[in-house]
Amino acid sequence: MNCLVFLVMAFLQSYQSNVSLMAEGKHVDSIVKLSSTMALKCVCPMNASISQMVWEKEENQTKQLIAAFRLPYDLHIESNYKARVLVTNFTSDNKTLIFSNATEKDVGFYLCSFHTFPHGILEKTIHVVQSGAFEFSNLSIHHLITKPGENVTFKYPFNSDVAVNQMTWERVQPDCIDLIIQCADSEMPIYGSDYQNRVDCISESSFVLLDVTASDYGMYRFSYDKVNGENGTGWIKLSSNNFEPLFTKLHIIFIGSGAFLILIILIILIYRSFCVTKKRKRIKKMRDYKDTCRQSQHQYKNWAGQRSANSSQNPTATEDPIYANWEQVMKK
Repeated sequence: MNCLVFLVMAFLQSYQSNVSLMAEGKHVDSIVKLSSTMALKCVCPMNASISQMVWEKEENQTKQLIAAFRLPYDLHIESNYKARVLVTNFTSDNKTLIFSNATEKDVGFYLCSFHTFPHGILEKTIHVVQSGAFEFSNLSIHHLITKPGENVTFKYPFNSDVAVNQMTWERVQPDCIDLIIQCADSEMPIYGSDYQNRVDCISESSFVLLDVTASDYGMYRFSYDKVNGENGTGWIKLSSNNFEPLFTKLHIIFIGSGAFLILIILIILIYRSFCVTKKRKRIKKMRDYKDTCRQSQHQYKNWAGQRSANSSQNPTATEDPIYANWEQVMKK
C-alpha cells in the first residue's frame, strides 16, 4: 500500500512539473537562431536499438512531416523540403537536420523522434527563432575549472539568506541554447533531451554534470526563483585546467628540440675537428716524408761525392786486391 501511494505521489509530482512548464509556454529542449545554413541537432539520448527516426515541424497545432529515416539507409524527404534539407547519417543515433537557404518561413517548432527498443519513442523539441538571448554579459561571470573525464558540480554562486526555490540551467552558444536541467523544490527534475543521462539535481540550487568532455567547455546560464519572489540570472564559465600540462608539454618540446640542436651542433663540431686533425696529420706525414726524401737524397749525394773523390785519389786501390784474390783462387 505504501509503495502504491509513493508511485502515485511521484506521478502527480511529475505531472505537476510538466503542467507548470507548459503554463509558461511550450517545452523546448533547444533554441536555435535562424540562419541561411543552420543545423538542428538531434542525437538519441539513450543506448537503444533504433528502428526509425522522424523529423516534423509543428504548425497550427498540426505536425508536418519533413523526413523519415528507416534504419539503416531508407531515407524519405518530403518533396517541399527535398531541395533544402539534408539529414546526416554518420551514426545511427545522430540524425541532424541541415538546412540550406533557410528563410523566415522556417521559423517555428521542430520535433525529432527516435523509435527505440526498449525505451519507446524519445523526442526532442527545437525552437527556431529569428533572435534571442544568445549573447552573454561579461559582468559577474563565475568560473569553474575541471578536466575531461571528471564530474563537475554547478551551484548557485551567491551568498544569500533566502533559499532558492527553483533553478533552470542552460548551455549558451553563439547560435544555440540548450536546456540542461530544471531543479525545483518538491518537484521532479526536468531534463533537456541532450543531457538527461549526464546530469542530476543535487538540490534545488545545484546539479552535477557527469564525465565532462572538451565539448562541454563554455558558457552556462542559470535562472533562479527564490522563496521570497526574487528572481534573476547569472553566468558560469566552465574551463579546462589542462593549461599547465599544455605548457609543460610545450616546455618539453622546446627543451627536447634545443637539446637535439645542441647535439647536432656538437656532432658537427666533433666531426669537423676530426676531419681537421686527420688532415693535419696527413699534411704532417707528407711533410715528414718529403723531409726524409730530401735527407736521403742529400746523404746519397754526399756519399757519392766522397766515393768519387776516393776513386780519383787511388785509381787501383780496389782493383789490385780483387785481381790478386782471384789469382789466388785460380791457383788453388
